[in-house]
Amino acid sequence: MIAYSLAMTACALLPLAGQSSLNANPLNAEPVQAMALGNDLQSTRSISSAPNGPPTGMVKVEGGEVVVGTPPENVEDLGQKDITNMTMIAAETPRRVESVETFFIDRTEVTNLQWQVFLEATGRTPSEALVNYGWPEGKIPEGQEHYPITNVNYPEIRAYLEWAGKRLPTEVEWIRAARGDSDQDYPWGTRFKSSLAQTGLSVPQQPVPVDSHAGGVSSFGVLGMTGNVFEWTQSPFVHYEGYRPIDYKRGRKQSKLSPAFNSSMRVIKGGAFNSTREVSRIDFRIGMNPSDSDANIGFRAARSSKPGLESLRHADRFLQSPMLAKHTSVDHINEEDTFGVERIDFDPKRQVQTEYHHLAFGVLARGRHPAYSKLKRSAVDEPFPVGLLSTSEELSKPRLPAGEYTVAFKGKGESDNYKAWKKEMKKVKADKKGSGADLPERSDGAMSPWPGPPGMGIHDFMEDFWDFPQDQEVMLFYNANNAIVGWIPIKDAGDDAVGPLEVSEPEDGRTWEISFSIDNTKRKGPRFTMAVEVAGDGLKK
Repeated sequence: MIAYSLAMTACALLPLAGQSSLNANPLNAEPVQAMALGNDLQSTRSISSAPNGPPTGMVKVEGGEVVVGTPPENVEDLGQKDITNMTMIAAETPRRVESVETFFIDRTEVTNLQWQVFLEATGRTPSEALVNYGWPEGKIPEGQEHYPITNVNYPEIRAYLEWAGKRLPTEVEWIRAARGDSDQDYPWGTRFKSSLAQTGLSVPQQPVPVDSHAGGVSSFGVLGMTGNVFEWTQSPFVHYEGYRPIDYKRGRKQSKLSPAFNSSMRVIKGGAFNSTREVSRIDFRIGMNPSDSDANIGFRAARSSKPGLESLRHADRFLQSPMLAKHTSVDHINEEDTFGVERIDFDPKRQVQTEYHHLAFGVLARGRHPAYSKLKRSAVDEPFPVGLLSTSEELSKPRLPAGEYTVAFKGKGESDNYKAWKKEMKKVKADKKGSGADLPERSDGAMSPWPGPPGMGIHDFMEDFWDFPQDQEVMLFYNANNAIVGWIPIKDAGDDAVGPLEVSEPEDGRTWEISFSIDNTKRKGPRFTMAVEVAGDGLKK
């Protein structure tokens, strides 16, 4: 069911004459002219840290400093001395300057048609909220293919972002994309102009195609950051650094402006088709429950300029391995030490991304670790996690399906668990021979799998010991259940000069040799080299 409480409050702020209510259904309104379309399918391919510009449909937002928030002394005027309005605007205080790294962001809000392509590609069906409040009978209303998708919640959006290789922008990134180097209230300047955005001053008050107001473009070329629909960000709705409750005195009455911050909520930005000019300001912010959806809330996606990084971030959240928690910090991925190769297919005729292919590897957050000579001994019994791997393609080395994996170093030698397994197998074999039963064997003569020793849990006993050698150093690949599902031999390992991740790309575009350090506190530390091979034609353009 659509949630109205928070967004309804936002849209009711400083009401305009004739402003529609939040739950008004605009989907039967007269369609507005859709965007111009292209012709042929396009693919963009990016490797490592040198992408070929932003993917089609996105724009590059240069890193820099951005003004964030509202000065406390402006709260009274913006709230028009109404205590409820002023309390909401107090959430924007204080004003400060933030630094932002270069990133990419969607030129427009994500459309109904793009959402349909995602659903079809992943075998999903429209949610109940979308069917009830946006897509009657589960279909896009005629003529509204390029309207912004609404009535989808945060978990649904996250699934889309994983499929697309993207993420939501942070609140500060969103502000940077809308405001640029200025401190203006709207993408086009300091004064509100109703002709440049779809807001509560527009007639009719309804969503429009995502490229309808070209004149309201930001300095970076981003459309629709004021009005049309609110947009999700990934930032929690918490107070800004330096925030102080504001005391407000009117006559004899003393009040304290204390916004209802909640870290479980996410910030939405930009105003909507039924918002006032104050709500449509760049700095206006409100919290929304991630499980809620609404008829005036959509989103646009963002991503790092580094290929594959977003897929590694998704993998990091998905895996949540106990092994990672034991050996690394909360922020597992060391962004500087990531490698990615990706191919993004985009249909300019329909203005939608159709596929995302990638292979990405990231070194776990580097710190002080034992020297290689010591690590290779301790890693015999307890494999040491070194990185995360995410791939949309089947791999031939190691033999793995598409998915996300924790990568761990296993030292040369028989582990205690392996010895226990051998002992148990010897006993099982003797029992089988004594009973006259046949003992199944693999084609290479090794014993088939049998249950582990009594009392040994699945996380202690590795079921696939016979699938990787004990007499050499290997990299093991764990799935989300913390089970070993693949392995490859290590091409090289040892204490070497600490340095950045390096990757060599062969001409066939299939095999990637990756060399990386896991220590950044010493002049020398453990450094490994491994090769990963994509099956089939690989990631050729």
